Amino acid sequence: MKSQLRKMWIDSIRRQVKNCKSQKSTFKLQAPKRPTLVQWITYAWFGLSEAIITNGFAKCKIVHQDKALDETVETTTDRPVNEDPRNRTADVASARLTDLCRQTHNTTGAA
Repeated sequence: MKSQLRKMWIDSIRRQVKNCKSQKSTFKLQAPKRPTLVQWITYAWFGLSEAIITNGFAKCKIVHQDKALDETVETTTDRPVNEDPRNRTADVASARLTDLCRQTHNTTGAA
C-alpha cells in the first residue's frame, strides 16, 4: 500500500515539475489536497488482497490469526457484470471490516 501511495506522490511531483518547466516559472511544490489523498488511499486500498488486509488485522491483534485465515466473506450483489470492479472490491472490504469490527466487539466483551 505504501509503495502505491509513494508512486502516486512521485507522479504528482513529476507533473508539477513538468508544468513548471512548460510555464517557465519558479518551482514551488504543492501538497496534494485532501480529496486527492483520499482518492490515492482508496486506490491503494483496492489494490490489496483480502488476505493481506485480514492478516494485517491479525498482526495488529484486531482479530485472532486463526480466524483471519479461516473465515471468508460472502457477499451477494445484483450488479451488472460490466460495472466497475472496484465497487465489488469495496463491498468485500466493507463486509470484511464490518465482520472484523463485530469480532473485536464480541471478543473484548464490549456491550
